[in-house]
Amino acid sequence: MLSASLMTINTRHRAMPLSFEAFLALHHNDYFSYTVARLPSRRATAVVEQVFTTLRSRWSTALGSPSPERTAWGILNEHLNAVDEKQPCCAAGALRAELLALAALGFTTERSAALTGHPVGTVASVLRAHPSSQPLTAIEACSSPRDLRAWGAVPA
Repeated sequence: MLSASLMTINTRHRAMPLSFEAFLALHHNDYFSYTVARLPSRRATAVVEQVFTTLRSRWSTALGSPSPERTAWGILNEHLNAVDEKQPCCAAGALRAELLALAALGFTTERSAALTGHPVGTVASVLRAHPSSQPLTAIEACSSPRDLRAWGAVPA
Protein backbone atom coordinates (compact mmCIF):
# COMPACT_ATOMS: atom_id res chain seq x y z
CA MET A 1 0.00 0.00 0.00
CA LEU A 2 1.36 3.42 -0.97
CA SER A 3 1.65 6.14 1.63
CA ALA A 4 -0.14 9.44 1.02
CA SER A 5 3.20 11.14 0.41
CA LEU A 6 4.22 8.56 -2.19
CA MET A 7 0.87 8.88 -3.95
CA THR A 8 1.27 12.68 -4.06
CA ILE A 9 4.67 12.31 -5.69
CA ASN A 10 3.27 9.81 -8.19
CA THR A 11 0.38 12.18 -9.04
CA ARG A 12 2.74 15.09 -9.70
CA HIS A 13 5.02 13.01 -11.91
CA ARG A 14 2.71 10.84 -13.96
CA ALA A 15 5.32 10.20 -16.65
CA MET A 16 8.11 9.12 -14.33
CA PRO A 17 10.79 6.86 -15.75
CA LEU A 18 10.45 3.29 -14.56
CA SER A 19 13.88 3.51 -12.91
CA PHE A 20 12.73 6.50 -10.85
CA GLU A 21 9.50 4.74 -9.88
CA ALA A 22 11.54 1.75 -8.72
CA PHE A 23 13.92 3.98 -6.73
CA LEU A 24 10.97 5.79 -5.18
CA ALA A 25 9.25 2.55 -4.19
CA LEU A 26 12.47 1.09 -2.79
CA HIS A 27 13.66 4.10 -0.78
CA HIS A 28 10.65 6.24 0.13
CA ASN A 29 9.81 4.54 3.43
CA ASP A 30 13.46 4.48 4.54
CA TYR A 31 13.90 8.17 3.67
CA PHE A 32 10.75 8.94 5.63
CA SER A 33 11.91 6.92 8.67
CA TYR A 34 15.26 8.72 8.67
CA THR A 35 13.62 12.11 8.20
CA VAL A 36 11.12 11.52 11.03
CA ALA A 37 14.09 10.78 13.30
CA ARG A 38 15.30 14.34 12.64
CA LEU A 39 12.05 16.29 12.22
CA PRO A 40 8.45 16.21 13.42
CA SER A 41 6.30 13.87 11.32
CA ARG A 42 4.33 16.58 9.51
CA ARG A 43 7.50 18.44 8.47
CA ALA A 44 9.13 15.15 7.55
CA THR A 45 6.35 14.35 5.10
CA ALA A 46 6.81 17.69 3.34
CA VAL A 47 10.61 17.34 3.25
CA VAL A 48 10.48 13.83 1.77
CA GLU A 49 8.05 15.03 -0.91
CA GLN A 50 10.41 17.91 -1.73
CA VAL A 51 13.36 15.53 -1.86
CA PHE A 52 11.72 13.21 -4.37
CA THR A 53 10.46 16.15 -6.42
CA THR A 54 14.02 17.52 -6.58
CA LEU A 55 15.42 14.07 -7.30
CA ARG A 56 12.90 13.58 -10.10
CA SER A 57 14.06 16.82 -11.72
CA ARG A 58 17.68 15.68 -11.44
CA TRP A 59 17.07 12.01 -12.21
CA SER A 60 19.11 11.81 -15.43
CA THR A 61 22.06 13.45 -13.64
CA ALA A 62 21.69 11.07 -10.69
CA LEU A 63 21.65 8.07 -13.02
CA GLY A 64 24.80 9.32 -14.74
CA SER A 65 26.64 9.68 -11.44
CA PRO A 66 28.91 6.98 -10.02
CA SER A 67 26.27 6.29 -7.34
CA PRO A 68 22.64 7.38 -7.82
CA GLU A 69 21.97 6.34 -4.22
CA ARG A 70 24.72 8.62 -2.93
CA THR A 71 23.45 11.49 -5.09
CA ALA A 72 19.91 10.99 -3.80
CA TRP A 73 21.12 10.71 -0.20
CA GLY A 74 22.94 14.01 -0.66
CA ILE A 75 19.74 15.64 -1.89
CA LEU A 76 17.88 14.30 1.15
CA ASN A 77 20.45 15.73 3.53
CA GLU A 78 20.57 19.07 1.67
CA HIS A 79 16.84 19.41 2.27
CA LEU A 80 17.11 18.26 5.88
CA ASN A 81 19.99 20.60 6.65
CA ALA A 82 17.98 23.50 5.25
CA VAL A 83 15.29 23.00 7.92
CA ASP A 84 17.09 21.18 10.75
CA GLU A 85 19.18 23.45 12.93
CA LYS A 86 21.33 20.58 14.28
CA GLN A 87 23.93 20.28 11.54
CA PRO A 88 27.29 18.59 11.90
CA CYS A 89 30.36 20.75 11.58
CA CYS A 90 32.13 18.77 8.88
CA ALA A 91 31.56 16.12 6.19
CA ALA A 92 33.02 13.33 8.34
CA GLY A 93 30.81 14.38 11.24
CA ALA A 94 27.78 14.48 8.98
CA LEU A 95 28.40 10.97 7.64
CA ARG A 96 29.00 9.66 11.15
CA ALA A 97 25.79 11.24 12.46
CA GLU A 98 23.77 9.96 9.48
CA LEU A 99 25.04 6.38 9.77
CA LEU A 100 24.58 6.31 13.53
CA ALA A 101 21.03 7.60 13.13
CA LEU A 102 20.32 4.81 10.65
CA ALA A 103 21.85 2.25 13.03
CA ALA A 104 19.68 3.58 15.87
CA LEU A 105 16.66 3.06 13.60
CA GLY A 106 17.66 -0.59 13.17
CA PHE A 107 19.22 -0.40 9.71
CA THR A 108 21.91 -3.01 9.08
CA THR A 109 25.32 -2.02 7.77
CA GLU A 110 24.41 -3.40 4.34
CA ARG A 111 21.06 -1.62 4.23
CA SER A 112 22.66 1.66 5.34
CA ALA A 113 25.31 1.28 2.63
CA ALA A 114 22.68 0.61 -0.03
CA LEU A 115 20.59 3.57 1.14
CA THR A 116 23.43 6.10 1.37
CA GLY A 117 25.51 4.91 -1.58
CA HIS A 118 28.61 4.46 0.57
CA PRO A 119 30.65 1.24 0.39
CA VAL A 120 29.78 -1.36 3.02
CA GLY A 121 33.37 -1.16 4.33
CA THR A 122 33.08 2.58 4.91
CA VAL A 123 29.79 2.19 6.75
CA ALA A 124 31.14 -0.68 8.85
CA SER A 125 34.27 1.30 9.71
CA VAL A 126 32.31 4.35 10.81
CA LEU A 127 29.94 2.25 12.91
CA ARG A 128 32.81 0.28 14.50
CA ALA A 129 34.45 3.55 15.54
CA HIS A 130 31.32 4.45 17.53
CA PRO A 131 29.52 1.24 18.56
CA SER A 132 26.67 2.97 20.41
CA SER A 133 23.24 2.59 18.86
CA GLN A 134 22.38 6.15 19.93
CA PRO A 135 22.76 8.81 17.24
CA LEU A 136 25.23 11.59 17.92
CA THR A 137 24.30 15.20 18.33
CA ALA A 138 25.80 17.53 15.77
CA ILE A 139 28.59 18.58 18.12
CA GLU A 140 29.37 15.01 19.20
CA ALA A 141 29.69 14.00 15.55
CA CYS A 142 32.66 16.31 15.12
CA SER A 143 35.77 14.26 15.40
CA SER A 144 38.56 16.69 16.15
CA PRO A 145 39.15 19.58 18.55
CA ARG A 146 39.44 21.87 15.50
CA ASP A 147 35.96 20.80 14.40
CA LEU A 148 34.63 21.39 17.90
CA ARG A 149 36.24 24.85 17.99
CA ALA A 150 34.49 25.67 14.71
CA TRP A 151 31.21 24.88 16.45
CA GLY A 152 32.18 26.96 19.48
CA ALA A 153 32.02 23.90 21.72
CA VAL A 154 35.55 24.37 23.03
CA PRO A 155 37.64 27.53 23.39
CA ALA A 156 39.86 28.51 20.47
